[in-house]
Amino acid sequence: MTKIANGRSIKVALAAGDQVGGLKLIGTKMCRIVSKDRSGTSGVVALDGVVKGPKQAGSAWAQFEEIYWDTTNSRFTDASSGNTLAGVAHAPAASGATEGEVLLNGNAAIHAE
Repeated sequence: MTKIANGRSIKVALAAGDQVGGLKLIGTKMCRIVSKDRSGTSGVVALDGVVKGPKQAGSAWAQFEEIYWDTTNSRFTDASSGNTLAGVAHAPAASGATEGEVLLNGNAAIHAE
């Protein structure tokens, strides 16, 4: 076998509303957009790392607790039902917090949109 990439980022198709620094769910994989090409139709996403993003208020997070992406409300949550695993809590978050730090779930299987 020949190594072709480090596996920490990948070039993907992007939608018009996708912004650099924003989060993008691709199949079952939560990514962070790190760049866009001039046309805006493709770019590079990071598959791992720690991101700070919107959090569902009303529940506290413990460090390393599994955290999910709530596509309906565009935010992180600790509720698994109907949501997609995004990673684990990088740091504890208070119940009233509206942002949380998430360690993305690495370069696990990625699916095309």
